[in-house]
Amino acid sequence: EYTASQCDPGSLQGSFESNTMLCFPQTWYSTLNQEIQTDFFYKYLVTSVVANSGFDEGTTDSTYYSYLGDPAWRYDDTTPVARPGYRTWSEFAGYPMVKVTHGDENAPASRETTVTTYMRGLNGTRADSTGAVRTDTVSASDGTAVPDWPAVAGQIRERRTYVGDAGTAGGSTIPPAAQLLTTTINTPWRSVATGSD
Repeated sequence: EYTASQCDPGSLQGSFESNTMLCFPQTWYSTLNQEIQTDFFYKYLVTSVVANSGFDEGTTDSTYYSYLGDPAWRYDDTTPVARPGYRTWSEFAGYPMVKVTHGDENAPASRETTVTTYMRGLNGTRADSTGAVRTDTVSASDGTAVPDWPAVAGQIRERRTYVGDAGTAGGSTIPPAAQLLTTTINTPWRSVATGSD
């Protein structure tokens, strides 16, 4: 299954830089109409995958995906689709966290749930039409925070693994701390400048 469409262009007009929907704008040149136009597209996300072998009706392997927090969009200043003066916030930066629950549909206590915090590459990117830049950090459960550099976009900041789903599969609720098995925190490193042109 996938997320339901929420594409409402009217609610995005004039607020592309602060868009927290899965609907995003793309400005391009139409050779048919001979003009610049802005269209809106929807980013579909998987919410569940259920696999049944067909041989053992008592076992159903399922995976549920929950996206926690608000999605973000980066200003796409490299796209070849639009000229520099018509580029916008159309590069998907993702969600702060993603929860995945996997295992036998009929044995929730034995299923595994992981909650992963991602770097999204927002720090230093364009914040609005004035040219201001964003200042973003990504925190971990130990209280530490690191700059959300574009170079580490998509990398894992923290992953927590729980045993069982505590009835939270497919929702935004995280299993209780008592079910926590492991926590892995990654701290990205970036070298200071060692030279210049």
